[in-house]
Amino acid sequence: MKNRPAILLAEEDDFAAELIIEILQEQYQVYRPTQRQSVLEAVKQHSPALLLLNLSNSKSSGLAVCKAIRDNGNTADLPIIFLSDHPDDNELFSVYEVGGDDYLSSSVTATELGSRISHTLAQHIERHTLKADLSNAFSVAMTAMSSAAEVGEILQFLRASFNCTDYLSICKEVLSTLSSFGLDARVQIRGQQTSVSYSDLGSCSAVEESIFTTMAQQGRLVSFKAHSACTYEHITLIVKNMPIDNADRYGRMSDNLALLCEAVNERVIALDNEIVIKQQKESFAELVDVVNVSLVDMNQQLVNSLQVALVAIQEHYQTQCAQLLTLPDLSPSQATALQHIFSETALDSKLNALLQQVDYHNN
Repeated sequence: MKNRPAILLAEEDDFAAELIIEILQEQYQVYRPTQRQSVLEAVKQHSPALLLLNLSNSKSSGLAVCKAIRDNGNTADLPIIFLSDHPDDNELFSVYEVGGDDYLSSSVTATELGSRISHTLAQHIERHTLKADLSNAFSVAMTAMSSAAEVGEILQFLRASFNCTDYLSICKEVLSTLSSFGLDARVQIRGQQTSVSYSDLGSCSAVEESIFTTMAQQGRLVSFKAHSACTYEHITLIVKNMPIDNADRYGRMSDNLALLCEAVNERVIALDNEIVIKQQKESFAELVDVVNVSLVDMNQQLVNSLQVALVAIQEHYQTQCAQLLTLPDLSPSQATALQHIFSETALDSKLNALLQQVDYHNN
């Protein structure tokens, strides 16, 4: 039978050992420690799937051997079945305390021994599988928690970006978000107004400016060693310490960079539009002011012209009246009649009233 599980038998009684080997050899590869070899040394040499350990071992206490195995991180999970020449409850509790998996009498039947070994190995495999599943579940949970925290940081950036009124403040928010991820980054924003390149240490160097220019002409996401660059129309982001030794985190960080860059790109477009709208409002306000001044000037000119015309009419009327009253052939009765007509029409007083109204509006 190929690939038989290995069992280490720590039994000093040769007759008992040969009997157990005869029982197990069809299903298992059975080893015994040599005369000069301790149980712990034999465990290290053979890496057995299970240890059959007699409590009455003269070289060392079986309980002490079990405790040493459990205290060693490399062998702590090794299944151990104790054999006792004189089993009793006290020994049973001692076996339980040091971490034994089973406790049998040395005179156990072949069937019972085979069954207990099979059961112990099956339990060990089950525990190992559950432990691996638990480890995987914990890893998935931690990854999910990390991802949720990272998404939370990006959402926080989105909220903060709405309060940014210029490119530099956006750059600082981007760097703050990436710093929370443990990333060392440089960012360049290119908009309608200007171009800003920034790092945690302040303005970028000439070399970094040249790298930004080169990266802006490459693809959306470019990686070289621990460096990654992400480029959109209005932003290029360069990270110098991507976690290349952690594939899961590297993938999440790459996704986060793309998500962050897309958000910044849209915010820059919105900010540029806000600036254009503000400029248009200011231009319209200036135009309204110019129109208002022009209307005031036109109104003043109209009032002045009307005032001049009324004065001229009044003067002409008064002149005509005076000329009529001084006609050489005008009799006293005719003069009286003319004066009566002038009085009834009251044109002169009406012209005075109009002039007063014009003066009021003019003032």
